[in-house]
Amino acid sequence: MPKIEPSSKGGCENSIPLDETRKILVDGKQVGINQIDDVFSQVRALGLRDDDAIADELIARVKQSDFVPAGKEGAYRLALLDEFKKG
Repeated sequence: MPKIEPSSKGGCENSIPLDETRKILVDGKQVGINQIDDVFSQVRALGLRDDDAIADELIARVKQSDFVPAGKEGAYRLALLDEFKKG
């Protein structure tokens, strides 16, 4: 068994990595979105200008790899669009 040593980053060497999924704020709660940076890059490459079209693409692509509760789809759309516009 490998010896676990404290690292200079405050964790332990050879430890199980913490969840590094990027998170966004949806209805006041932190939500992890898989491959969000890839989704943003793909949607940017489309050159869309209309917010509704952008939000449609974002939510459609996110739903391919993440569960989006039916009652929260609107909140996810807004949060994704807001985060998309920041970058």
